[in-house]
Amino acid sequence: MIKHMSNQIDNPSFKNRGRGVEADRARDHRQKRDQWLSGYLSRIGRKGGRKSRRRLSADQARQMVRLREAQRAYKKYHARCFWSYDPECKIGPEDIGWVSEQLMKNGDRELWLCGAKLCL
Repeated sequence: MIKHMSNQIDNPSFKNRGRGVEADRARDHRQKRDQWLSGYLSRIGRKGGRKSRRRLSADQARQMVRLREAQRAYKKYHARCFWSYDPECKIGPEDIGWVSEQLMKNGDRELWLCGAKLCL
């Protein structure tokens, strides 16, 4: 006589068959760790929301965006335009013009447009 498998699959002892106590401990440890991590991220999220309210002028915000875009372009197109420079080079506000110039001079149309966008 063949027993129906669905009754056995729902049985918790069937699910852990062959895994032993160590698997149960590991699962419990992961659950506790995930609960702790969730609580920790919740706490620091609330704290960050209260503390990091900085006020930027429109010009400062635009400058930050341009800098971020220049850093992103340097990393993304390093092999195409910046291969002779250090890959870990830190791009600062004074380097935005240089990055856009290199993109426009050494890149194709896509990179030229990216460099022109940095110049605005």
